[in-house]
Amino acid sequence: MTNIDIDSIRDKLHAKLEPSGWATVLRHFIYSDEFTKIIVKLEHETKEGRRFTPSLSKMFSAFYDCPYDKLNVVMIGQDPYPYVGVADGKAFSVSNDSKHVPPSLKYIFKEIERTVYKEKKNFQPDLSRWSNQGILLLNIALTTTVNKVGQHYLIWQPFLAYLFDMLNWHKPQTIYVYMGKKASDWQDSVSDNNKKLVTSHPASAAHNKLENWDSGDVFNKINECLQKLEKPQIEW
Repeated sequence: MTNIDIDSIRDKLHAKLEPSGWATVLRHFIYSDEFTKIIVKLEHETKEGRRFTPSLSKMFSAFYDCPYDKLNVVMIGQDPYPYVGVADGKAFSVSNDSKHVPPSLKYIFKEIERTVYKEKKNFQPDLSRWSNQGILLLNIALTTTVNKVGQHYLIWQPFLAYLFDMLNWHKPQTIYVYMGKKASDWQDSVSDNNKKLVTSHPASAAHNKLENWDSGDVFNKINECLQKLEKPQIEW
C-alpha cells in the first residue's frame, strides 16, 4: 500500500498545468489509474533507495513552459540527464544556474551556431525560450534513476501513448523531431498528417568524441517546415 496522497498530487499537477493550457488535454490521464501506477512506482523506487530525477515538482516542466495554443513542434529526446540537480523537466535543458552543462546540450548549441547562425552565440542552457515559442521538449521517459540512464522507459509508455493520441486528434500538422533511436521508435504513434524529422541523438557525438554532432540540418529544417505552414519560425 502507498502512503502518499495521490489525490493531492493530481490536483496540484492539474492546477500547475492550467496556465499553459495543458490541464484540459492531460486531465483524463492525470486522474487515471495509469497515472497512479506511475507515482506508486516512483515512490517504490525511492523506498528501495533508488532516487529519481527530476523531482516530482519538475517532471512536467515541458508542459508548464510550452503554451498549448502555441504548440507547433514536439522535440523528442530519450530520458532526463541522470545527475542530481541537472535535469529541469524539459528535454536537453538545464537551469541557468546549473554548474554542469551536459555534453549533449553543448553539441546542440554548437550545431545551431554552425548551421543556423554561422557565428558564435551566447546561449543560455535553460531552454524555456524554446518552450515559450511552442516547442514541447519531451523525453520519452519523464524521469530516470539517478546516475543511470534508460531506467523508466516502460513506466512512462502509457503516458506517451495517451499524449500522442491526444495530439493526433487535436494538433494536426505538428512538426515532430525524433532525436535518437529510442525516440524514433515512437514514429508510428504519430499520424502522417504531421511532419516527421529524424536525427541522431547528440549524445552519440559525445560518446564517439566527435568534433561536431551532425543533426542533418534539423534546426533549419524545422523553420522551413514552419514557414511552409505559415507559422512563426523559432529563434534559437
